[in-house]
Amino acid sequence: MYKMNFSNSDSYCGLEYMSPKEQEAELRTEEDFKRYYYSLYRCLPNEKNDFNNRRNQIRIKYPELVILFGNYFVLTGNAACEVLSTYYYSLSLLEDYNDEEKNYYIERYETVKEKHRKSQSLDVPINLTEGQLGTDNNIEFYVKEAVINKLLTVWEPK
Repeated sequence: MYKMNFSNSDSYCGLEYMSPKEQEAELRTEEDFKRYYYSLYRCLPNEKNDFNNRRNQIRIKYPELVILFGNYFVLTGNAACEVLSTYYYSLSLLEDYNDEEKNYYIERYETVKEKHRKSQSLDVPINLTEGQLGTDNNIEFYVKEAVINKLLTVWEPK
């Protein structure tokens, strides 16, 4: 987690970055889950859309790879890999994105597949979660760099 906090006698503000993997480890409430889910998929888990329908189908396909969390669930192993790789691959096909954005999502697709392959090829296979597979390890580094180099500005509320 990366935090920057600013305070004076009149006000307080801050910037906080938590990866999906960290958010997943800190899940306590359904609001936490919604924030975590949005950080992975840019939608809420209870929205009616094709992606959530597909994720629910994967949940049914792999009931042994589902971790229930209140009214929601986290996928692991093959289920998590299937939903995330499909998600990233579909983003790479969107016509609205330029080549750089499409290439980023192809890299994310390949990274998810490779992380999953490695976790399954261990002597004792590990079923990684959506948060573990879906976290881009470079983002925290880039957020820190952006703040340090004053490319990302944090200001105090007036």
